[in-house]
Formats: sequence, C-alpha cells, structure tokens
Amino acid sequence: MSSKRGFTLLELLLGMAMLSLVLSGIFVAFRGALLTQQSNFAQERVFNEGRRTLNIVTAELRQATIISLSSDGKQLEYVAYATKGGANKRITIDDTANAIYIDDLSQSTRTMYASGLLNTNADNKFMQTSKAINLTLNLTAQSQGFTRTLPLSATVVSGVILF
Repeated sequence: MSSKRGFTLLELLLGMAMLSLVLSGIFVAFRGALLTQQSNFAQERVFNEGRRTLNIVTAELRQATIISLSSDGKQLEYVAYATKGGANKRITIDDTANAIYIDDLSQSTRTMYASGLLNTNADNKFMQTSKAINLTLNLTAQSQGFTRTLPLSATVVSGVILF
C-alpha cells in the first residue's frame, strides 16, 4: 500500500512554469498600460498649454489695434483696448527661449506662455492677411521618452489693423 504525501518533482516544475507564464503576461499588460499613461501625459500637456496659449493670444488680439508686425513674423506690437486707457503691448515668438512672451510695454511687465513647448524646427509666426492676423504655432512635449507634437493655427480679426 503506497500513500502519496506530496507533489512529484515534475508536478512542481509544471506548476512553476505555468505560474511564470501567467506572471509574465500580467507584467507585459501592466508595462503596456504604464507606457500608454506616460504617452498620454505628454499629449495632455501639449494640448492644454496649446489651448491656453492660443486662447490668451487670440483674446488679446481681438481687442487690439495692430501697430506693426516684424518682417520675420515673430514680433507683433499692438494697442490693447481691454486695458483701461489702452496699453501698448508686444507678443514675441521667441524660438531661442522656446516660449511666447506678452510684454506690457506701458507697465514693463512680461508674461511667458508655452514655455519649453515651441517646436523650434517649425515655422512659428504671425502672418498678415487683408483684415486678419494668422498665428501658426507648433508645440512639442516630451515625457518619459515620448514626444507629442501639436500644430495650432488661429485667425484673428482685430479692431483696426495698421501695417
């Protein structure tokens, strides 16, 4: 009469092999979800900052009289009538600093937007049409090795354009 009191070596090896297959499948799924989340963070950052920058710049220009646009399309001077008495302002697309600046020339203040997100290899600029200003921006964000690029453009009709 023989009584078995445990598992054979072969049964243990088969059980460990099956367990390792299940755990490796769980690891692959978890890693894929983690990589997707990191990629989505980069995309969310570029979308949010792009939308914020575009909203601010277009709101500024809607209530402005344009004074001048630089020949390279990187600097736009205007008078903002949303400010009491009108404020002389300047928007600069600074590829070197990788940001967009709005300078209030009457108060000597500078506000930075899209910091670190401008794609300096792209053609970020303002362009003049007959009664509007076109703004083209290309933003790029990186997170954990993932890169997301967002091309943005807006056409703004302002009060009076004096070129």
